[in-house]
Amino acid sequence: MFGLHYDEDGGLRHVTLPSGTRHSFACQPSLGFLRVTYTPPGSARAYVQHYSHSGALLQTVFPVDGARVIYRYHVSGKLAEVSPSIVPTLSNSEVTSV
Repeated sequence: MFGLHYDEDGGLRHVTLPSGTRHSFACQPSLGFLRVTYTPPGSARAYVQHYSHSGALLQTVFPVDGARVIYRYHVSGKLAEVSPSIVPTLSNSEVTSV
């Protein structure tokens, strides 16, 4: 059976799976955006997403290396661009010569 755990404001805080693993969520309002975090079971680091107050996804930050993906929109509200702000670098062992 799935367990749903809510905070004192009624927001979903944790989902516990039948296996006993727990997925954690948090939403923090901030100036100009909402910060939503998801922490997978067994992890101390969270995925972080920023949303505009109108619901548009602005940024995703990945937990392991802090890589970010930025989302930009047209004035109409339609998605215009998705771009990484940190591009991974290749090690010498990953580079092949021609």
